[in-house]
Amino acid sequence: MFLDVTLVDKSGPNDRAAYDVQYALNASEAARTANVSVTIRDETTDDIQSYTDLAATAGTHRVSYDSGGATGDPYAITVRAYDASGGVIGTSTVTDVADGIDSDGNGTVERTGEPLRNITLVDRTGPDDGAAYTVGYEAADAVANVTVALMSTANESRVSQTATLSATNGCVTYHRSDSAGSGNRYVISLAARNTSGSVIDEYVLQDVADGRDTRDGFDPAERDAVQSVTLVDRSTQSGGTQYTVSYETGGPAVDRVAVAFVDHEKGSASETRIYPGSGSATYEKYTYGDNYTIVVAALDADGRVLDVQTLTDIADGEDGRDLGEVSRPGKPIRHLSVDDQSGGHYVVEATAGSTADRIEAMVMQNGSVAKSWANATDGFDYYGSGGKRYAFTFLAYDADGNVVDAYVVTDVANGRDSAESYDTDRAVVSRVVVTDKSGKQSGKKSRYRVDYASNASRVDVVFHHPTNAYYGMEANLALAPSGRATYPPSGSKYFTSGDNYVIVVRALNDDGEVVDVVAVQDEADGTDPPPYTY
Repeated sequence: MFLDVTLVDKSGPNDRAAYDVQYALNASEAARTANVSVTIRDETTDDIQSYTDLAATAGTHRVSYDSGGATGDPYAITVRAYDASGGVIGTSTVTDVADGIDSDGNGTVERTGEPLRNITLVDRTGPDDGAAYTVGYEAADAVANVTVALMSTANESRVSQTATLSATNGCVTYHRSDSAGSGNRYVISLAARNTSGSVIDEYVLQDVADGRDTRDGFDPAERDAVQSVTLVDRSTQSGGTQYTVSYETGGPAVDRVAVAFVDHEKGSASETRIYPGSGSATYEKYTYGDNYTIVVAALDADGRVLDVQTLTDIADGEDGRDLGEVSRPGKPIRHLSVDDQSGGHYVVEATAGSTADRIEAMVMQNGSVAKSWANATDGFDYYGSGGKRYAFTFLAYDADGNVVDAYVVTDVANGRDSAESYDTDRAVVSRVVVTDKSGKQSGKKSRYRVDYASNASRVDVVFHHPTNAYYGMEANLALAPSGRATYPPSGSKYFTSGDNYVIVVRALNDDGEVVDVVAVQDEADGTDPPPYTY
């Protein structure tokens, strides 16, 4: 279309209308055009501002308008192209209300079928204004409330704005009264919760505060730059809120991380700070008992958001409601939930990634398999004994039956969700060499030797027999950090050669918590599997 016109509405909260008028010409249009004019008319006051003899070369050109017109007035912007004789060869007119919303709708995100169905971001940062935004949303009936948090990725100590709204359709406005923040990059995160308080949808927008509405938004679940986030809550009534957030990031594009602690009860207690790519962040305030959302955003060198993860928690010294949740985007075991109900009752869910066909689960206690499930992706309930420590072991298999991932969550059955989770990319177990000394014919004795190395406090080596998890399974517990384990133990014989085994090497810390796991799969046939080296 001749004269492709885009209107950037930069009308800000200072009640002054302002526009950037962008027009584009391709090569053939530019060859016919001698010059261009732009006329901006306030249709309420009839004031007109004209710009003539403008550039007519191929490409995109811009005219800025800031002549004291009022926000809220309707405007007509007309762009005309002229040939060498002065004749008009093209005209384009755009009408707009000076309200900060751009003509191309770049700030609107439609998400049909999602709990957060429609999201709009209007960058209202105008000339001589501080950063100013209006964030709106439309939510489905299943949404009880929506938390909107806006923070700058500049090294500022406070979260710029946070609000929780219970309306199905709502909006939040933000304006820095000190006229600062213009030109900074901002991250706007929205979290939708159901009536039980669980987060059922999230979305993140980012934008530079320059009056131009954003195009850059994404679903956090689709990114994997933030690989793990763990929250430790040591809050007390006398000492106030005390949080430590540990996080791991991945990928060469990650330059730094912004961590925001959003207090929903006391906005002045919210803050955000910038940290290195992987590490931890601490937070202390006298806000015991307040509801918090913790936002961890991975940033590139330009401050663009690559990925975001959020946790929710009450600052009461108890483990956060999400601490039983393990999210591992891109991994075969993509998501785990180990919910410690009370009295030894657990509700467990496992979600397989695209490369996993099924996830096997075992509940182990003192080296024995208490119960196992061949496929845990439908979820299950486990009833154990209160006060006991359990190791929930998960093994992911591909369609060919090969083990492609392993994860362990340890927990004491005390009604508090576990914080004892980790990411298996940590170099705790550095080497595992399995020597298969089993008989080469089926039905003969199965025998193994496992040599391993780690920097853990101690190591467990579990010999898992998937054909029958209750027969042939043996565990060597509390071994030295580096050493050797053998199968079967002295005095035991298992005539299971030809069967598949999974040898699980678990590294533990001083408190008996699993901090790393390596799983080696092998057919007991006298042939050694490849060694594992980190």
